[in-house]
Amino acid sequence: MVNIGATAKIKLTTKKTDIEKKIRKALYNKLNKAAIISQIQALRFMKGAIRAQILLDPSYISLISHSREEDSLRAHFGLPDAVGRMDAIINAFINSFYITKIKGFFVTSNVGGSRNLKSGFTMVFKPKGGWERLTRLDASILTTKKGDNLPWLDWLLLKGDQRDLVVDYEIELGDFPRSRSRTGLAVMVGRKKGRSRGRWGGPLSHAGTTNKNCLTRSVELALKNNEKTLAHIIRTQFLRALK
Repeated sequence: MVNIGATAKIKLTTKKTDIEKKIRKALYNKLNKAAIISQIQALRFMKGAIRAQILLDPSYISLISHSREEDSLRAHFGLPDAVGRMDAIINAFINSFYITKIKGFFVTSNVGGSRNLKSGFTMVFKPKGGWERLTRLDASILTTKKGDNLPWLDWLLLKGDQRDLVVDYEIELGDFPRSRSRTGLAVMVGRKKGRSRGRWGGPLSHAGTTNKNCLTRSVELALKNNEKTLAHIIRTQFLRALK
């Protein structure tokens, strides 16, 4: 009978603390990579949710409708190509969203002595570079046949509290030939007799300011309506990325 045996001795030359550091670093790297993936997916979801909410906003609907109601934005602004203009504006708005203040995983200690890993990030839902980035787009300014520029988005988003944007003229709603009206829904007319002055400032029901306009309203509603779904996406995408 032949016995074959072998023994081997392995000596650890690396300190225990060094091994722990390497393991911790590898773990943190994997956790942070998973967190970034979940953040990207969360932002992608919110972009879609906010876009959908904008399309439901009363101001957007008023811009693209053919209504002759007193507060019709399409009639007031005279936008014959409102859908195309709004598509360009919405795309620019949503594509400017970004993630900032990303915190890598860090250890926190509780009163009882237990230790937890935490991370966080912030999504920013406003135009990068300010609202002027949107209001200066070609789609945001209407050039009339006379060559005048009408910064309609500037009023809708920022200057709705300024009532006298055009003086000595008023808007008259009705059914007009395209030779007189860009949309066939309204025309601008000189001030009516008996009035000291005419004025136009857009319908008050859609007046927007820096902190409260159709876009900020859509963002707030989208966040409110999708709070649980957003948390679920962040959690599931994070766990999936760890596999």
